[in-house]
Amino acid sequence: AGLDQGTVESCLNDTAVQDKIIAEMQAAQTEFQIQSTPTLIINGTKHAGTLSFESMDKILKDLVPNKS
Repeated sequence: AGLDQGTVESCLNDTAVQDKIIAEMQAAQTEFQIQSTPTLIINGTKHAGTLSFESMDKILKDLVPNKS
């Protein structure tokens, strides 16, 4: 399973794909002031830098209604 070498190379050499990636990157930099990776946008809030499991767990749990 997976992609064969020709498919991967075709994708990497596709300038339309490259242009789309660059446009998305520039839009994110403008809209969210993203300057580094990793940066996650979770529910409209920017989280720059590496997040620990505990930090990510808290962010996500705070977004999910408690069913108790």
